[in-house]
Amino acid sequence: MKIGDGTIMYGDCGQRHEFGTGFYIHKTAIDTIKEFKSINNRISHITIQAQWFDITFINVHAPTEDKEDDVKEEFYSQLEQTYNSISRHNVTIVLGDFNAKVGKEEIYKPTIGNYSLHDESSENGVRLINFAMANGLTLSSTKFQHNRIHLGTWISPDGKVVNQIDHVAIQRRFQNSIKDVRTFRGADCETDHMLIIAQMKIKLKKKQSTNRVEIKRYDVENLAEEKIKENFRKEMEINLSESRLTHSDQQDVESRWRHLRNSIQDVASKTIGKRKRTNKIWFNIKCQERVLERQNARKAWLQDMDNITLKERYYKIRKETQRTLRQEKRKHYNNMVREAEDDFKHHRARQMYQNIKKSLGKFTKREQFIKDHNGKILTNKNDIQETWKTYFTQLLNCNDPQYYFTFEEPDTVDIQVTTPSVNEIRQTIKKLKNNKACGEDQWVLPVNATDGSGGGGGGGCGGGGSDDDDDDDDDDDAVPFAIPAQQGHFG
Repeated sequence: MKIGDGTIMYGDCGQRHEFGTGFYIHKTAIDTIKEFKSINNRISHITIQAQWFDITFINVHAPTEDKEDDVKEEFYSQLEQTYNSISRHNVTIVLGDFNAKVGKEEIYKPTIGNYSLHDESSENGVRLINFAMANGLTLSSTKFQHNRIHLGTWISPDGKVVNQIDHVAIQRRFQNSIKDVRTFRGADCETDHMLIIAQMKIKLKKKQSTNRVEIKRYDVENLAEEKIKENFRKEMEINLSESRLTHSDQQDVESRWRHLRNSIQDVASKTIGKRKRTNKIWFNIKCQERVLERQNARKAWLQDMDNITLKERYYKIRKETQRTLRQEKRKHYNNMVREAEDDFKHHRARQMYQNIKKSLGKFTKREQFIKDHNGKILTNKNDIQETWKTYFTQLLNCNDPQYYFTFEEPDTVDIQVTTPSVNEIRQTIKKLKNNKACGEDQWVLPVNATDGSGGGGGGGCGGGGSDDDDDDDDDDDAVPFAIPAQQGHFG
């Protein structure tokens, strides 16, 4: 699923969509993906091609402390099998929500470091440490010194408890490649978990650059405002007048066009601005103000989490923000449906489809990744095309089938079709709509092709038989033929 400048790759989410793990890959690294695999609704992994080693990320969502021991044992058993199935030549990083509090026990310090938020490890924390020690991993999330507010990763619903239960683990031989791991509390993700960023220094596979010409698109809809339109007009007059004085001696048409084009682009960039891409056109100024108010309330509460007033204010504003977003989204789509219905009733097909297309946004091509015969994920366009070519070459060049399908025409089908009469052609043309693409004959229906006297209703057909529509005998012998017609005149 493609969102913004990246692609989300996710696996099994369970029947109730309570679990699920996945990855968000930026477009600059999408070509480096070699494999993505979802083990179950708690474990998935992805492999990225680097310069010297391949990097495998294992994303997990471990059971909570209150789960049965059998569930925990099954999870870590599956995690161990997944970890062992990955090549030892890869840089393997295990990360995610382990629901495990890691302490500061002296015996575990070679694996966990010195800077954990907690003093004692929980039961899930001991399980995580044992898994890391058995597989030669170190916990990078507890090895870097930060303020306590930058160590917690989860906040309880009442806001009184902050735990460090999300972790990042890497092989001991590559532990120096991770430079820092810390929590960023300012990220408003509408979740009880906080954003964790790990800085890793490693060279990925070099991306093949393509010489693409950037198309400048300006937000011409801003010209509907009188102030912007007047400003654009004045700037254009000033720019063109200066251009005439500077390049008055140039008579070359190409040079004049180049200066005119540059003048329009410069003025448009200053006054109109470039068109901004958005996936939510219903997200108006009112929604932006609500979200900003929610962010400010959250920041104020995080600064003083013991303040009950700030906490209640934040939760109140969050509910109001969610209600506002739902209302504005519903209002936008209701207006869109009403406008489309009105356009449909008044036969404004072009305006209806333009408004619907504008509301739906720009078409986003879905990322289609395939696997080759070795099970490797292909993300490069040329490799995907070559794989499909090989597949269809083998498929279509197979041996002839032993059995053939025979088709017999049913008796109910009338094979003999009579020639259409002039009256039938007239009625058919009357039902046609304007603004439709022409067919193979490249003949376009005139705009005023409604009804006319003495000929076909579409302006392009005439009759070789009688003009009397009620004479069935003459209509049966009529032969339609094309007559060139002007706008508003019929054959």
